[in-house]
Amino acid sequence: MLCGAIIKLRHNGVEGRVDLARVRKGLFSVVPQYMHPTVLRVLGENEHIPRTYSGKPIKRQILKEFFRTTDCFPADQLPEGVEYCGCEDPAREKEGPRQPWDFGGLQRAH
Repeated sequence: MLCGAIIKLRHNGVEGRVDLARVRKGLFSVVPQYMHPTVLRVLGENEHIPRTYSGKPIKRQILKEFFRTTDCFPADQLPEGVEYCGCEDPAREKEGPRQPWDFGGLQRAH
């Protein structure tokens, strides 16, 4: 399963363009590699994240509204405004030493 991110920008805090590469680079020292998003949607000024009455994001509605799906979509048919990193092997782009938890317990035969 891929990890996705949806971002609502504050106009007073971010310099320059926000893209998936910038988000992933910012997460290198914060969360394990397998938790980095592979798809990103930056919300426009008049778009809002749908939430429950208790303030939790409504995942199904977010998928339908912003990613135009309820399950998954082919990487070559991305909805408008969605960015995909296309990185099959996260270790290829990782800066610094690899950690055992970077792949969430996934192992590969070499």
